[in-house]
Amino acid sequence: MVLLHGKLVIAGDMTVGKTAICHVAANDANAFPKSYNCTNMADLVPKQIRVPDSDDTVEFFLIDSAGNSIYLDSLRDIWVTMDMYCIVYDITNRNSFKNCGMWLEQLSQSRGDHNVFGVLIGNKKDKENYRVVSTQEGKQLATSRKLEFFECSAKDNKGIAEIFKYLASEFVGRYRKRIKTLEKMGRDNY
Repeated sequence: MVLLHGKLVIAGDMTVGKTAICHVAANDANAFPKSYNCTNMADLVPKQIRVPDSDDTVEFFLIDSAGNSIYLDSLRDIWVTMDMYCIVYDITNRNSFKNCGMWLEQLSQSRGDHNVFGVLIGNKKDKENYRVVSTQEGKQLATSRKLEFFECSAKDNKGIAEIFKYLASEFVGRYRKRIKTLEKMGRDNY
C-alpha cells in the first residue's frame, strides 16, 4: 500500500468550469456549485483518490488556478512544484479551446522538466446542443501534446471520477517506475 501526495494544477480560461470540477471532485458530487465567485489567483482543494484495483491512494492538492491573465506571474510561482496538471476548456467556447496552447506554454515555463504529465479536459458536455469544439479536435490536440483526453460535465458529474482515477493511477505508476530505476541503480553500483 502506498499513500502519495501530488500537487495537481487545474488551468484554463475563465468560466470553463475549473472550480466546478474541483468542487464536484472534492465533494464526491454531493453538490454542484450553483453559484460561486471567480477564483482570485488560486484556491487549494484537497482530495484523496484510491487507485482502482489496488490499495494505493493519492492525496491530491488541487490548485484551482484563476483564468484571468493578470494572475499569470503569481501563478507561475505556485505552479513551479506541480506534479501534474489539467488544462480545461469549454466545449461551447472555441476561444477557450484555442487558448489551451497558451496555458500549456505557461505551465511549461513554470516547470520545464519532463517528469510532469497532464490531461486535456473538454467540460460542459451537458451543453451538447451548443458544442462548437468537436471531440475529434480535442483528441487531436491532446495527442499532439502527448496528453490524455477527457470530456466531462461537472454539472451532471459525468466523467469527473474517470479523470481523477486516471491521474491517480498514472501518478502511482510513475512513482513505482522511479523506485525500480533507483533500486536498479543501487544494485548496479553496489
